[in-house]
Amino acid sequence: MLARIFALLLAVVLFPIPLAGAQEGTNIQRYVDQMVASGVPGAAIVVTQGDRILATGSGGELDTNSRVPIASLTKAFTATAVMKLVEDGRVDLDERAAKYLPEFQLDDPRGEFITVRQLLNQSSGITDATLGFNQYQVGNVRTEDAVRQLSRTRLAYDPGSSWDYCNANYWVLQQLIETISGEPLAEFLAQNVLEPLGMTDTGFANTPATLPELAPTYSYAFGRPISLAQPELFYGGAGGMVSTLDDLGIWLRFQHGFIPGVLTSDSLAELHRRQSPLHQYKVGYALGWWSGEPADGGIPRVSHSGSGPGVSTYAGLFPDNIAIGALIDATGPQADRVAADIHGLLVGNDPTNVQLAPPAWPDVCAVLFSFVFALAVLRSAGTPLSASRLRFWLLTMSLTAITTGCFLAPQTVALLMKRQASWGMLWHYSPVFTLVLLSIGTLALLSVASRLIRRFSTTV
Repeated sequence: MLARIFALLLAVVLFPIPLAGAQEGTNIQRYVDQMVASGVPGAAIVVTQGDRILATGSGGELDTNSRVPIASLTKAFTATAVMKLVEDGRVDLDERAAKYLPEFQLDDPRGEFITVRQLLNQSSGITDATLGFNQYQVGNVRTEDAVRQLSRTRLAYDPGSSWDYCNANYWVLQQLIETISGEPLAEFLAQNVLEPLGMTDTGFANTPATLPELAPTYSYAFGRPISLAQPELFYGGAGGMVSTLDDLGIWLRFQHGFIPGVLTSDSLAELHRRQSPLHQYKVGYALGWWSGEPADGGIPRVSHSGSGPGVSTYAGLFPDNIAIGALIDATGPQADRVAADIHGLLVGNDPTNVQLAPPAWPDVCAVLFSFVFALAVLRSAGTPLSASRLRFWLLTMSLTAITTGCFLAPQTVALLMKRQASWGMLWHYSPVFTLVLLSIGTLALLSVASRLIRRFSTTV
């Protein structure tokens, strides 16, 4: 009797029962179908458990073989490449990055003491606010040319003393990999990670828009998807990977330790271990991954989301050897929220609301507001010059403030989000709002100019 009980317990440990019943695949496909029916152009989801694919779902313009830019999921690939060099004895995580890259120079003497680990866990002190240049204006250039931009960068704090998310950390790591290995990152990843894992449709480029056979990517206008070409910007080791759902399923099983041969279990554990210094939060940064409980709640996990022009992506390693990957070929809905819903389905909780395409009403309201503003400006233009000087200057200063606010929208977004922005990025995320801002700003500027010309020409 005891032997039978022991055998049963051993079977449960070695061969865990899937968290969902036989309907998990059907439920996930139904979820994807609802997303696509709402106007999402394409979505693809994979769920793995242990060493097997538990379920997939895809629809719209994406299937399991569609190649999609995966944005910041790239950071886990770059971190894996660094860890491969660590295992080979060619890199020490706690050595100064400048030892391997003498050309890595910041406009700050403290940059000399940034370690490889601090670049990986983003506690280097390099921040979007102190870069000294706009990363979204760096075009399709070589790695060393992109990293050379950092010669204008100041550190926001001493390395290792705080934390900020900044893509430039992973630009430096890319150059470190290429310098030590003597190979471009694309070749190093292909030979040491992708080919051994069988990820034949995954690739890398500094500018992923230059890679062939990419799925179309979209933004939204009035609730409907509109196709937008990928911008030719430098993403490098922070965001240059493209992949498919089939390959993402392989990647998740490898990261969960069920596909051996690339990294040891100790190295994988080091990648996933929370290492950023801000311990007051429930979630922190590991090496190319987030680790802990998400800011909006939920069970602890190791995960990363990706958000870029026309894409939303996610990879998450959950308890019970469950992993979830999601690819969406549009700026919304957010793939991490989709994954949270899918995990709920797996444990028997129906999501309250399926993540759908954005509604039309915000864009409609923005356009209506711009028309109301235009009418108000035209009406104010008819104000006679004999009106009180106070009223004239109040209107003029108000219009000047509106002009400034509209034209400084990227800077305002950067200030609020602590991340850089550009007009190009705003256009890809919200074309209608971007046009409305530019229209209102231009109209206000013309009105200010007209009022001042009338006032001073009359005075003269």
